[in-house]
Amino acid sequence: MLEEKIIKTGLGTFKISLRAPKENPLVVFLSGAGQFDTYETFENVIDLLPESFGILAVDYLNTGHSGKAVMDYSMRQEAAAIAKMVNDQDTEKVILVAHSIGGVYALLMTDQIENLTRFVGIEPTTREIVLDPPSTPGYEAEDSDQTQQQMEDWLHDHVRKEFVPQQAAKIWQTFEASIARLDETDGARLQQVMNGAPWDDKKLKLPETLASTIITESYRVEEMNRSEFMTTNSHSKIIMAGTYHYIHWENPEVIAKAIAEL
Repeated sequence: MLEEKIIKTGLGTFKISLRAPKENPLVVFLSGAGQFDTYETFENVIDLLPESFGILAVDYLNTGHSGKAVMDYSMRQEAAAIAKMVNDQDTEKVILVAHSIGGVYALLMTDQIENLTRFVGIEPTTREIVLDPPSTPGYEAEDSDQTQQQMEDWLHDHVRKEFVPQQAAKIWQTFEASIARLDETDGARLQQVMNGAPWDDKKLKLPETLASTIITESYRVEEMNRSEFMTTNSHSKIIMAGTYHYIHWENPEVIAKAIAEL
């Protein structure tokens, strides 16, 4: 079982889900953008991992079950706060598992986390996909003209498809409750964080010595191979899986295997 904890910081109150490691490593989960609870949407992956693995799943401020930010803040500041939570667990090996925008948070904290040994990226958001998306087949989906409601309906359909009914209901209840409690100031702060992501910082990349496993759809393999998430470590590799962006929902066994093999 994972323990839910509330962590108070100068930025606001974070909710984390924690299982202290009986053995190494500690696996840290970072979600993509959105109002989901990180543990809830990675639960199918976590359930496939050995129970001896430590788990730390963090909800970003103003999302999931975390509290509202109490001040304007940047992605760098939030990443630093999360890195401190990781270091506070005092473990000898840390694996970062990041989905989508969580990959950018990972880039910002790799030089702050003690004993970081591996990175697992689930279609981490690359500088290229934001600033200069390729025109090759598959990428047209990234420029979708869907409305906010259509996107939420799409997410809801996939949650119901990939999770058992009780899980799906809980995930969506959290999603809707998290949106409902945000006021205009909260929304503006979240948008400010996303707008302030360091897309143009070409020096921001994973350390070349860090082993990196990237799981991605087939059409994004070349993008990922030349991205800031691929390293020259001999154990770094790309795994093709999934038919849409939430590969950890669709193929949790692929993600769990990639983590356990490390």
